[in-house]
Amino acid sequence: MTGYPLAVQKEIIEKSSVKIDTSLSYCHYTLHDRSLVTSDYMTFMKSRGIDVLNASPISMGLLSSQGPQTWHPAPEFLRSVCQEALQYCQDQGVDLARMALLFTLENEDIPTTFVSTPSRDMMLQNIACAEQGATPQEKAIIDHLFHHIFKQHGDLGWEGLEVLNYWTNLGKALTLQQLYPSHANISQ
Repeated sequence: MTGYPLAVQKEIIEKSSVKIDTSLSYCHYTLHDRSLVTSDYMTFMKSRGIDVLNASPISMGLLSSQGPQTWHPAPEFLRSVCQEALQYCQDQGVDLARMALLFTLENEDIPTTFVSTPSRDMMLQNIACAEQGATPQEKAIIDHLFHHIFKQHGDLGWEGLEVLNYWTNLGKALTLQQLYPSHANISQ
């Protein structure tokens, strides 16, 4: 199962008569959001014999020097915290995406993490990162990123924002249609 907020996945599993073997969750174990482990999600899944697959340790580009795509649902505050982390990494001469990947891979309770990349070279860098692990300098930088930039804000994510934006925009469109029925396509 994938694509649902963690709480919704739990509810579906509790109510399902179908055996669910795996749960794929993206962006819920990163430097800015550790809700896979800070909630009871992993414990619940383990109690049900469900394997948890983690994805997008770089938060769909949010934790990279390129930054996220324009469609990325992260709120402005989270984007600004990630920019602070990026600046810190640049000052230290390291790549934020590498630090984010290393952070995620260090958690042995999450045995599977999916990473997507736009190029073969970046995939080879990710494989090397997984094989080599963090250097002592990188461990210190990751520690600083987590404890001094991200942790103070709790789990920062965007769960529910896309749905809220959808309903907000739909409500605006319906209001316009009611106010101006002769201009039914006014919101397009």
